[in-house]
Amino acid sequence: MSTVLLTTKLTIPPAPPGIVSRPRLAARLEEGQHQKLTLVAAPAGFGKTTLIADWVRHQTAAMPVAWFSLDDADNDPAQFMAYLVAALQTAVPTVGQTAASLLQSLLERPNTTPQSETAALTALLSQLFTQLINDLAAQAAPMILVLDDYHVIQNELIHEALLFFVERLPSSCRLFITSRTEPPWPLARLRVKGSLAEIRAEDLRFSADETAAFLNETMGLSLAAADVAALETRTEGWVAALQMAALSLNGRHAQTHHSFITSFAGSHRYLVDYLLDEVFSQQPPATQTFLLKTAVLNRLTGPLCDALLQEASTGSGDADPAASGQQILVALESANLFLTPLDEERKWYRYHHLFAEFLLHRLQQEQSVLVPELHRRASFWFEQAGLVDEAFRHAQQAQDMARAAQLLDRVGVHFLRQGAVNRILRWLEMLPEAQREAYPRLYIYQALVVCINYHLEDVEPLLQKAEANQQRLPEPAIAAYAAVVRADLYFARGLVHGFSHAQAVKQIQQALDYLDRSPDDEVTRFFRGHILMTRADVFTARGDLPNAERAFQESIHFNQAAGNEILHLASFWKYGDLKIAQGQLHRGEVLHQQGLRLAEASDQTVGHVRAPILALNYFHLRLAQLYYEWNRLSEAEEHAQQAVALFELRGLWDRFGAYGVMARIKWVLGEREAALDWLQRLDALHNTAPNSHIGHLSKLTSINTSLLLAQSDPALAYLRKPAFEWLQQHEHLLAALDLSQQRRLENLVLVEVLMVNGRLQEALQHAKKILERINKTGFEGHRPQILATQVLILAEQGQTQQALDLLQYALEIAEPEGYVRSFVDQGVPMQALLRQLPINSYRQRLLAAFDPDLMATTEPGIVPVLPEPLTERELEVLRLLVSGLKNKEMAESLVVSVNTIRFHLKNLYSKLHVDGRTEAIAKAHTLGLLNQ
Repeated sequence: MSTVLLTTKLTIPPAPPGIVSRPRLAARLEEGQHQKLTLVAAPAGFGKTTLIADWVRHQTAAMPVAWFSLDDADNDPAQFMAYLVAALQTAVPTVGQTAASLLQSLLERPNTTPQSETAALTALLSQLFTQLINDLAAQAAPMILVLDDYHVIQNELIHEALLFFVERLPSSCRLFITSRTEPPWPLARLRVKGSLAEIRAEDLRFSADETAAFLNETMGLSLAAADVAALETRTEGWVAALQMAALSLNGRHAQTHHSFITSFAGSHRYLVDYLLDEVFSQQPPATQTFLLKTAVLNRLTGPLCDALLQEASTGSGDADPAASGQQILVALESANLFLTPLDEERKWYRYHHLFAEFLLHRLQQEQSVLVPELHRRASFWFEQAGLVDEAFRHAQQAQDMARAAQLLDRVGVHFLRQGAVNRILRWLEMLPEAQREAYPRLYIYQALVVCINYHLEDVEPLLQKAEANQQRLPEPAIAAYAAVVRADLYFARGLVHGFSHAQAVKQIQQALDYLDRSPDDEVTRFFRGHILMTRADVFTARGDLPNAERAFQESIHFNQAAGNEILHLASFWKYGDLKIAQGQLHRGEVLHQQGLRLAEASDQTVGHVRAPILALNYFHLRLAQLYYEWNRLSEAEEHAQQAVALFELRGLWDRFGAYGVMARIKWVLGEREAALDWLQRLDALHNTAPNSHIGHLSKLTSINTSLLLAQSDPALAYLRKPAFEWLQQHEHLLAALDLSQQRRLENLVLVEVLMVNGRLQEALQHAKKILERINKTGFEGHRPQILATQVLILAEQGQTQQALDLLQYALEIAEPEGYVRSFVDQGVPMQALLRQLPINSYRQRLLAAFDPDLMATTEPGIVPVLPEPLTERELEVLRLLVSGLKNKEMAESLVVSVNTIRFHLKNLYSKLHVDGRTEAIAKAHTLGLLNQ
């Protein structure tokens, strides 16, 4: 189940029959093409949309047009951006491709944004609009973007972000906005800059000639000139009022026209009420019934209308059994009865907003008892059509919370399998407690989501409620699902509080036992997939690497077969993390790139919001960190930007890693102010973290990053102060000596802070203990960094030869996986030591990384000179070769045949002048090919 982007919102509305030509306004719109923004602002019913739609239809032959019809739901920044990108892509498909793939997850973000998140969301929207601006600037051909009914937008974040967009629009793009009110922007500033063209109510009012053309030609009334003038005067050229008057006149005898027009007066509100009553009362009973019964719908289509009429009018005798809903809609459109087609095929329609409000008000006055039933029938129809959001909304409006709960109980697992956890939580919080008690699985779903969000204190009470109401499901299903969530809870507590994972291990086995005795349905398969991944996490945390590897592989295969998209992808990124933690960086890169391709592929369904986007942030983050380590800074920055955007779009708190790597990248690239800004954002995240676990990791990342910045600029020595304060508060860590994998960042930071604080011997001893732990567990990923730190400590103590010997050893360990920043980030002292060692290609690459003038030699695309350069595919095969994959595994990774792999290997060996795998790997390291 997925939320569908309605293509009708992206379609230029079809021209109404007999549209009145308005050349004077068309000329104004033509002139507006010389400004960035043309604002068409007037009260309801002044023909804003009709004018713009008619004009842009005549422009489509000369330039592409992007159309976006807004409604109240677009106040969600996520939905607004998703539709905006989709609209732009209908005009120029290449615009916003990256943004589109990011934005698919936005609808999973909660509707309410905590105050602490507002600044981050504002910055994110600015970044996304910047990307769109850059994409538009790359398009030489002119284009038009129309935002229709912008007055529905009340969200200040959207207003601010769109103003940013307007003020920076490239000259090739022109923005047209229709609105009943002025956007809350500094319009005077735009006028002074010559960036704003305006069409107001006084411009839109029908002139005498336009009024005559509309009443007599379009509406076919044959009114006398005096009557036309009278209506023009009384309506002040208000198009909607003219239309409503004409509809009333159409139902009257010609001899009564003059008297009607003479008495036609009143304020707009009374005028609208009167005319709508007059129009409605002139319709046959069957049409009146249709109009009233379908008033609960935001959008209408024939089969949906049939569902409401057939059920709601049983026994009333009012409905016309000979006419289908689609036939009635076509007839209403032909009668110009305030019905607007939403697509060229005339399948979907909507009522004029004022007319819809009138109909609904009348329905509630006359037949209020029918309103819940109509919403309920709409809910069932939307569910059958796969539009679950609309189904749930109508169930709520029907006050049928039992149905809403039943619907969520039935479809909730689909959203969990896709990772749509925030949507599940949002829906669950709308349900009364009594309804959740009737469907205990809902408590399980909620418990799982709050556990994922690290609100650990809320998990157990929810599980207990589920178990207290479990009689509605076959035993032992609830017990099995609760055991899965408890295993997650115990594992999370271990991470947060440093507990052993013995409870989690016991709970995992219990969960598997229960699952073996549970019904083999999609819910059970989801929870089995989840517990398999949790088991792999626990093995990793305990340092049991062989079992962790087997468990991740089992989790990957099971979740792929079970269709658990998010669990399949999550297992991929965690398995990749395991390989990196083992020091197998190239194998980790292969897994993360493969997982990234899978996540992006699963996000390609047009018009759907695909929750696997959740996995993209972690793939991008880990690749950013890998490429930073390899000093491939352009690639690192690209992936870090993507990671930051995705973490912030989803409102995820564990984005400290993305902020930290972004700060480092900016610092190394010489963008010092930007680096300090990212560090400040990292500190803010620590101060507003939702729990101690995230807060602690954010603080450690901040300290780690601050020390890097401070060591290379004496003016930033103040950045060390938080590190010293942290050390004073955590002296107990030296005595506690928790060297487990889950405390690796804490221990790395502790060594660095001790060293900077001048406590060199303590730092050296702690580093040795960490290395002893590495030797026992096999978590080799940080060995080069720890060794590099030891080298500097020895050098600082005056033990230069020991330092050089250890550095030589460290380089031998680090070279096969291409470590760079672990050494270069140690600064000038490391550079001086490297210069004392015999030179080779690897050390030359390290020394080059210290010098900004030589930085380009480590950037991607600069392949060392070979008689015949390697192709991109050959470089891919080479990296897979280095990661230890066999031919068949390489073929599966690249989705090619084994014979194709053999062909690439043959070419590869020939170009490298080697005879086999071992020589090829050695030659690749020597030439630095693996960092290209």
